[in-house]
Amino acid sequence: MLRSHCILFSEYHFFQAMILAHIPPGKFEKHPDKHWLYPEHNRAFLELLRTHADVIGSVHMAHHHTDSFRLIYDTEGSYDGTEGM
Repeated sequence: MLRSHCILFSEYHFFQAMILAHIPPGKFEKHPDKHWLYPEHNRAFLELLRTHADVIGSVHMAHHHTDSFRLIYDTEGSYDGTEGM
């Protein structure tokens, strides 16, 4: 599992973390067959987001050059309204 010292530091000190990255997980909405990340990297990044959702205040990505919003579902396919990207 991906672990970030910044996220762990944020948890310890009750801070909120902001993730800035270039390539988002999942599929490109304009081309649903297009995946930017390898499956194992996609799974690891989503697991990081799910595990630390209480600490991650926001996630910002750039690669698509389009405006989009994504909801991160739990492993059972439910959305509780707390995780978005």
